[in-house]
Amino acid sequence: MKQLEGLNSTVSTSNDFVLNKKNTLFLNFGAQYTFKSYSGVTTTNPYGSITAGFKAVFLKGNLVLTISGNDLLRSERPMMMTYSNGIRQQYINYYDNRNVKISMVYKMGNRNLRVNRRNAGNSEERERTGK
Repeated sequence: MKQLEGLNSTVSTSNDFVLNKKNTLFLNFGAQYTFKSYSGVTTTNPYGSITAGFKAVFLKGNLVLTISGNDLLRSERPMMMTYSNGIRQQYINYYDNRNVKISMVYKMGNRNLRVNRRNAGNSEERERTGK
């Protein structure tokens, strides 16, 4: 069996955009592309994926709405080929990374609480060691 040799590489980008001057609307766009690669007796064809997200902040930062999607074009499916004993084997790995997430977070409660710090029982040792 002949071992294949070559370079393997991936290029990716993630870009965040602020959509307004109040910094309450954000957009994210990302892409990844993996070039044709060789590993042992296996050749992997190129593949890639696209991700996108949107985030909105409301009520003075107390409410955050986020919508994001991964592998939007369902293109993260590497096709692999192996030759063994003169027989070509071809398979496609699809791990179903495609998803859409929606989240909403609301912060409740008083954030202007005063906190009294207490000294721990080993405060003398901390002063002595300088920590």
